[in-house]
Amino acid sequence: MQGDVLGQVGAAVGGNFVITFTTTPANATVTVKDEKGKIIEPSTDKMYKLKAGNYTYDVVAEGYFSKTEQKLPVLEDGTVEVTLDKKLYVTFILNPTDATLVVKDGSGTVQTAQEDHTYELKAGMYSYSCSKEGFKSVENVSFEMKDTEERKTINVSLQDASIYGVRRQISSSSTAWERIENGSNKTAKAQTSASAVQNDFDNIAPWKNIRSCDVSANGTVNAYIGDPTYNPTSPKGYIMTEVPEFWYKRQQTSGYEYIYISAVEQSGYTKSNKFYIGRYTATGSSSTATCKSGATNLVNITLPNMRSAAKKIGTNWGQLDILHWSIIQMLYLVEYADYNSQKMLGYGVCNGSIINTGTLDTLKMKSGCLSNDKKHAVIYRGIENIFGNIYQWCDGINFTDSQAWVCTDPTKYESDKFASPYTKLSWKCPSSDGYIKEVGIDTNFPALQLTKTTGGSDSTYIPDCSCYDSGSGVLCVGGVYSGDLYCGLWSFYWSYDSSFSRSDVGGRLLFTPV
Repeated sequence: MQGDVLGQVGAAVGGNFVITFTTTPANATVTVKDEKGKIIEPSTDKMYKLKAGNYTYDVVAEGYFSKTEQKLPVLEDGTVEVTLDKKLYVTFILNPTDATLVVKDGSGTVQTAQEDHTYELKAGMYSYSCSKEGFKSVENVSFEMKDTEERKTINVSLQDASIYGVRRQISSSSTAWERIENGSNKTAKAQTSASAVQNDFDNIAPWKNIRSCDVSANGTVNAYIGDPTYNPTSPKGYIMTEVPEFWYKRQQTSGYEYIYISAVEQSGYTKSNKFYIGRYTATGSSSTATCKSGATNLVNITLPNMRSAAKKIGTNWGQLDILHWSIIQMLYLVEYADYNSQKMLGYGVCNGSIINTGTLDTLKMKSGCLSNDKKHAVIYRGIENIFGNIYQWCDGINFTDSQAWVCTDPTKYESDKFASPYTKLSWKCPSSDGYIKEVGIDTNFPALQLTKTTGGSDSTYIPDCSCYDSGSGVLCVGGVYSGDLYCGLWSFYWSYDSSFSRSDVGGRLLFTPV
C-alpha cells in the first residue's frame, strides 16, 4: 500500500501555501479541516491555499476504504498523494452453517464479518480457521485477496469427526453386535425390493461417500454413477466402486471385540487409504480383464492368472486381496451390526445358477436385493454379488496346512510363498471344515478377521463356513451359487491350491492409487 506523500513544490503565494491533492482513484473526494474542525474550501478541485499551520484531511470514494483525520502540517507548498485501498468482498459458505469462523489479516488481527459471513477486506494475505464441536477443525488456511477480484466465495466444509462403533462379547452365540459411540441410535436396513428403507448411514461418512464410477487404466475417473456420461454396460474404462479414505480401530479386550470407524483421523486409529473395487466380479478374459455390466463372469481362471490379468491393466491394479476384503467386512459390521450378512442384506445367489453382472444396476448405491429367493444377486454399497454367485479369489494370503501367511505389499504378491515379504499370522486356522465360532486378531494386521475356531451354526456366532485342505492353499471368499447358507462375508475357502480353476471361480478387480 502506497502511503501519503507530501512534497515541496514552491514558495508561499500571498502568505498562503499551495497544497495540491492527487488521489487514486481520481474521483475520490477530499475534505480539509483546520485545527478547529472548520472545513476549508478548495481554490480549485483538490487544490488548497492554506496558511502555515496544522490541518487534517479526509479522502473518500465509493468502493474504497476511506482515509480520515489524516494529519496535514503546512509549512510550504506541496503535493499530497493519496492512494485508497479498494474494498474487496469475500463470503464464506459454511457447512455446517453454525460453525465458528475466524478470519485474520497478515498481522494476526481478527476481521469483522457481516451477518452472512461476508468480509470487507483490502488486498493482501489472510487466513481463516473454522470449528464446531463434533467436527474436525480447519486451522490457519491461507487465502489471498487481489485487486482484480472484487468478490469471491470460499466454501468451508468441516468433516464429521464422529466415531461410529460396534462391540460384541466374543463368547456370545448371537450374531448381533451392540452399537456404540455415535452409532448407538442409528438404523441400517437393506433393500429387499425396489421400495425405499431407512438407512441412517446413507448420510454418514465414509459410507455416504462410497460411489461407483468409470475408472480409466491410469486411475482417472471418467464419470460417477448418476453423471450423464456414466454407462456401466459400455464404459470408457472399468466400472469400479470408490471407497474413500477413513480411519478404523479394531481390538479385542476383556472378552469383547470392538470396531470403530471415523471419517477423519483419530488418535490410535489406522488409516484406510482410498481404493477402488470392482462393482462387478471381473469379466472379459485372462488376456483382457474388464469390469462392466451385462457381461458373463470371467471364470475358469487360477488365482495367479487372475492376478496377472488384473495387473495387465496398469500400475496399481490387481485383484481383490485379504486386506481390502477385511476393510469391507468392518464397514459392513459397523453399518449393519450383525455377522449374519445373508440375513441383513439378502441371501444372494446361493441356490440357483450363475448370473451375469449388472442385475442390480437399478439399486445404484443402495444395499440389498430386489428378490430374496436365493436365486438373485445381492449388493453392498456398490459391490454387486459381494457373496454368492461365484467364488472370488482373494490375494495377499497363502496357507500351508491352515497356517496363514499375509503380505501387505501388492507388488510382491506371490502364491505358495511362505517367507518374507509374507508374515505368519499369529494364530493357526482350523484344520477342519465348519461354521465359524470365532475370528482372531493380529497386531500386524488388525483389520484381518480370519477363522480362529469353528463350532458354530448357520444362525449362531459367525454363521458362515470356512473350508480346509492340507498342504499349500490359496484363498477364495464369499461362497458360490450352490452354497446356500455357507455364503456370506465370512465365507473362507482355503481348500484350493494355486493351480485350481473351475467354472464357478473368478475374481474381482482392485485399484489402489496409494
